[in-house]
Parts: sequence; structure tokens; C-alpha cells
Amino acid sequence: MNFTINFDKKIIVSFVAGGLLVSSAFYLQPTKAQAVTTLSGQYGCILNRNFGGLIVPGGNGTDGSITGSNFMMYFDFSGRTAQMSVVGLKYWGHTNKQVDTASLTTGSLSPLSAGPLTNSFRATVDFTYQGQSGNIATYNLMSVNGGTTLLVQEGTTGNNDGEPTTGVCNKV
Repeated sequence: MNFTINFDKKIIVSFVAGGLLVSSAFYLQPTKAQAVTTLSGQYGCILNRNFGGLIVPGGNGTDGSITGSNFMMYFDFSGRTAQMSVVGLKYWGHTNKQVDTASLTTGSLSPLSAGPLTNSFRATVDFTYQGQSGNIATYNLMSVNGGTTLLVQEGTTGNNDGEPTTGVCNKV
């Protein structure tokens, strides 16, 4: 007994093309960026003050002024507070360079305002250092990775802003 199956090539091609079209409708959907309207929760940050190319007033490396800084920060947008630890370097470029660690500073975080770019915010912190408040720092924060990461830029305004500071924060 012989058994033969005949396939119409047009039907097979139509079936395969239809399957590809349907599957591409599910897998090739363009994703749209979601606008972030506010920041909430807590973020841990690492920042670096960029002194390259800048002249630090009185900071020629011989008078003990800090000529390099790294920051570890904690933003609590729900509680509207901030904390910062600073590690600075004195006498940069000299054999007698010293690490200068500032004590932990705490601050109150002002309400967020719109930042200069899409999905960005401006945050102002009034830090208290050695019992003195009024150390204002202003940060541009851009939300990326669905709000789990913030890009940070500082040094734009405020009385504690000077050399530009950049870094990144992750939601904790």
C-alpha cells in the first residue's frame, strides 16, 4: 500500500509568513520610556568631585586645602533627609599628601523641582556640618533604569557648590 501526502507550497508559505507576522507583533513591540514624576524611597550614592582643569582658590597643594574629594551619600526622598561622608585629599601631588576625612554630615532635603532634562529633578540639601547649617548643595538628578538608578550632577548653584561633582545612586 502506497500512501502519498501532497502539500500545496502556497499554503505552507502563507502559514509560515502568517506565523512570523503574528509572533513579531508580540516580540517587536516598541517600548516607550515612562516619564518619572517624582522620586521616592532611599538611594545610596557614590560621587567624585572633579578638580581636573580647575584652580582651587588657595589650593595650590601646599597650604593644606582639600584638593580632591569623594563622597558617599544617602538620599531619603520619603523622609526628606540626606547624609554625606566626605573623604578629601590634602597636598595633592606632594610627597606629604594626607587623607582628610570629614565627619558625617546630615541634612534636610527640600521638595524636588523639575530638572533641566527629561526625567530629571533638582534637589537642594541644607547640610549641617560641625553644628552649622546653611551648607547648601544643589543636585541635578536623572532617573534611569526604571527609577532604580539616579545619575547625579552637582556644582550648579548653592553656596556649598564649587567644583563639579558627578556620580551615581542606586535604590536601596
